[in-house]
Amino acid sequence: MFYLFRSSGYSSQYVMLRTSARTSGRSPWGGARILDLVRAQRKRASGEISSGVFKILRLAHVLYILGMFLLPMIFIVTPTVSPEWHTSAYGTIILFRFIVVASNFIENRDENISKAKWAFIYVYGVVSIVLMACLFTNFYYYKGNEEAYARDERPIKKNIGMFVDYSWFVCLALTGKFLPTCYVLQITYKNIPTDKK
Repeated sequence: MFYLFRSSGYSSQYVMLRTSARTSGRSPWGGARILDLVRAQRKRASGEISSGVFKILRLAHVLYILGMFLLPMIFIVTPTVSPEWHTSAYGTIILFRFIVVASNFIENRDENISKAKWAFIYVYGVVSIVLMACLFTNFYYYKGNEEAYARDERPIKKNIGMFVDYSWFVCLALTGKFLPTCYVLQITYKNIPTDKK
């Protein structure tokens, strides 16, 4: 038996195989996203969430699945091949992952979400947006400006960029701790001999 948690996009494949219901990791797999949409459809059908909230959840999940398909592009399209596409593929993960985490808060906004959890989502949102701004501002400043690159001139200093980048990774690690309480899908498998019907 294993559990598919409402995923926020932070973990490795081992999360899918863990049998503990208290796993704080989340699965980035598209299959978990689709199962989460099935759960959201059931909540919509029972009237637990509105159609507007369901549309937000669906959009967030579809964007995240798209982001997961684009993620391997950072290894295929290296910065030497196309810096624009390489950076954009990485940027989609930053943005789409935040959208999915925020959609969990939107879905459960009527629940008793602590102030610490709300503070986390605001900090995580600001860090994600500032990180994207840092990446693309410096990137486009350097583009075609080799002299500035050689002198290590940049609009956003490297210490600030490193701080924001590391802050984003800290938010990744803390996401499981600060997600709203949610229900899980529990799937049980049973081996049945093929000669018995």
